Amino acid sequence: MALNTNDYEFVKLNGSPVQSLKRHKKDKSKFLFTINKNKKRYREIYTAPKDTLAAMIKMAKFECEKFRNQAGMVREEINPNISVNDYWERFKEYKKSSWGKSNERNMKSFYKNHIKDIIGSKKIKNVTSADIDDIMNKIKHLSRRSRKVAVEVLQPFFTRAIRERLITTSPLLEDHMIKRIAAEEKKVVLDATTKYKLIHNAINEEFKDDIKVRTAFLFGLSGRRLTEVLTLEWSDIDLKSKSYQIRADNSKVNSTMTFALNQELTQVLTELKKQRDSIYIFSSNRNSKIHMTKLSMHYATIREASQLPEFTFHWMRNVLVSALAGKEGIDVTDLSALLGHNDTGTLKKYLSLQREESSKKAANAIEKILL
Repeated sequence: MALNTNDYEFVKLNGSPVQSLKRHKKDKSKFLFTINKNKKRYREIYTAPKDTLAAMIKMAKFECEKFRNQAGMVREEINPNISVNDYWERFKEYKKSSWGKSNERNMKSFYKNHIKDIIGSKKIKNVTSADIDDIMNKIKHLSRRSRKVAVEVLQPFFTRAIRERLITTSPLLEDHMIKRIAAEEKKVVLDATTKYKLIHNAINEEFKDDIKVRTAFLFGLSGRRLTEVLTLEWSDIDLKSKSYQIRADNSKVNSTMTFALNQELTQVLTELKKQRDSIYIFSSNRNSKIHMTKLSMHYATIREASQLPEFTFHWMRNVLVSALAGKEGIDVTDLSALLGHNDTGTLKKYLSLQREESSKKAANAIEKILL
């Protein structure tokens, strides 16, 4: 199918247009690179991993720069009989800039421990689906997350080999994908009401002198994701109407959502606003022009104070849902709306999730829990 450039539009990042990059008007994860070099035009379609709009644009910009550097280069010929080990070395160099140090270390370790002995010495063109079966069988005792790394290593590895015309099809099949098992992923927290109170008390007691950190964790305790919280700007908050919005750029579901502020959050935000030093509510203590990027350094404090070693920021969402489930007046639609979900089965029955109204109902239920 011919490329229709009219399907794409220019994008901005931090208010500035991104050179040579366009995004598909309908599919927000699809991007078009257009590079003019040495009187020639080079184009490539790139699909970013699903994330927030801002994160996908950043990744596309990064890949566009790599494409710019490679455009027009004469590629060295690859031996069609290259072994998996030798191609792995080449592949590592290709992925080095996008993996990051920690991820690169994990990928190298996984390849060495679980893949190399089985297919490393084989010619890449001779690797079969049966070989992948052997790899998956070798790691079947590992956790689902660890087994998923095999796919994260092998899928782009063979995709790259196809692009470089070393193979025509990937030996990695649909059967090899690590699928989610919904029944096993239900995050039901036992005795959630008690745990909710313990976390709430720990946050307020341990960070009574650090209102910024206390407020961030209280947002988490009301159902927000970490990225949604730390990227909040003061312009997102309406203290008069006691509401706030999560902008599409920072939303996992890529749509702007409005929620109600509970009484406690309204109070701490009113106090915190007196110390405002940035457009960001949770500005970095080192540089007020940027927002905080993590809160994990505070987890140990809350774990010790609450005696709940399983505590993490995201875990608070599980506690909240478990504590509210079954409460009078709270149904599955309210819980979905409160958590900022856009893919629940309830959407088939309702035109939209009334997030603000649902979060008000949840706030009332939470106040009763804390009494």
